[in-house]
Amino acid sequence: MTRGHHRDQSAEWGIGLSKVLLRPSSTEDAGTFSLESAESVAAGVDLDPFDVDDALAALVEQSLIDHDGGRYRLLETTRAFARDRLDEAGEAVTFEAAHVGWVRGFVRETRIGLRGPDEARFVEALDTDWANVRAALLRALEWTDPDLSSEIVVHLFMEAAFRRSEILEWIDLAYARNGDVDHAHRHELIGAAGWTAWARGDAHAALDLGRIAVALDPAPGTAIDRLPQWAMGAGLAFTGRTGEAYELFARVLRTVEDDPFLNVLWGYLYTLALINAGRDAEENDIRTELAAIALGNPSGRSYAAWARALAAAPSNPADAARFLSASAGWAASVQAVAFQQMALSGLVQLKARMDVPAEEILAMGLPLARSLARFGLMGFAWPTLAQIAKALHRLGRNEAAALCLHVFASRQFIASNPPDTEPPAESIRLALGDDEMERLAEQAATLSFIDAIRIAETG
Repeated sequence: MTRGHHRDQSAEWGIGLSKVLLRPSSTEDAGTFSLESAESVAAGVDLDPFDVDDALAALVEQSLIDHDGGRYRLLETTRAFARDRLDEAGEAVTFEAAHVGWVRGFVRETRIGLRGPDEARFVEALDTDWANVRAALLRALEWTDPDLSSEIVVHLFMEAAFRRSEILEWIDLAYARNGDVDHAHRHELIGAAGWTAWARGDAHAALDLGRIAVALDPAPGTAIDRLPQWAMGAGLAFTGRTGEAYELFARVLRTVEDDPFLNVLWGYLYTLALINAGRDAEENDIRTELAAIALGNPSGRSYAAWARALAAAPSNPADAARFLSASAGWAASVQAVAFQQMALSGLVQLKARMDVPAEEILAMGLPLARSLARFGLMGFAWPTLAQIAKALHRLGRNEAAALCLHVFASRQFIASNPPDTEPPAESIRLALGDDEMERLAEQAATLSFIDAIRIAETG
């Protein structure tokens, strides 16, 4: 999706909406609800909770509604009948607003819970009510309520980096709808859109959007997750402006000292900035790890372990690999599949530096590259493709390596890669010759990332 600030919003909105509506539900509990949520929605329209209890019991007794494991599910015929009655009474919008209001409170509460020691419990709760959250977001967007829809996506933003790639599409949708509309969460929404651009491999768009978000920030140092600064910092770091990224991240870290989770998150990001700027990160790593242990949050432990890996990698790749394995393990313990895959992407790059057999690199890297692309995390998928090209070359599969190399070279992500990230272009050229390299470059011009992976898999 095009991310220029001046864009055809109607087209982007239509494309984004179709993506969300066509996506199948990610849970088995789609369309279900709990007694507590029904009572909360009822309270929003001035109904007595006891009336709700009695009504549900009667519907279950008449087999008009299913009840299983503490969850209720409306039969489609019952749902259609109820909707018709609400429409006839002119009360549909009132009940929809009450439902959206419940989701708004649920999202706020869940965001806090996901950052504490009971993360797994809140992951399960979000899984269970995911269909309700999606419905509320679409409703808020249809009502053109920019604050409400932006609040939902920015409060769930971290889930895009952990478990739910669908939120990347939600951010696209909200940004296309409300990115140019003044509202309280506008700077945070644009920051989230910038991070999404970075995750998909467009660091320049991330920087542009991050700068806009920072300029709009009414109280710097207070935005949710510091999203404007996060987008701008990612854009700076991956367009070669490492010194500016370091200074920005250092300023942000001072604003999150009173938030245990953000202290760990930005400690990790600051480690990345320190290393990119050529500075010692050990002291910050130890501080971040101690903060994560005190917090007791599995995702926080995953971030802290990754920070240790980043610091250890230049001098001790084996230790770094151990820390990355630990990071992936903590992420897996709370179903943070996307973050687990990011850690594994770093592990593939480390294994390549440790002269692990090329067959092992391919066995790990190929399915991982596919999965990262499926999650929309191209910022991690591209470096994985670079290691795949290296492994192919080591195995003498130079034609496939050259095609992967040319597809990798066509990306618009990292302006200047460290030497161990770039595929061995000159070595492949010497093996194949200039004419063959040129022929393969023409062929690669028509290939996508997934095409390159398919060639690497099949030869």
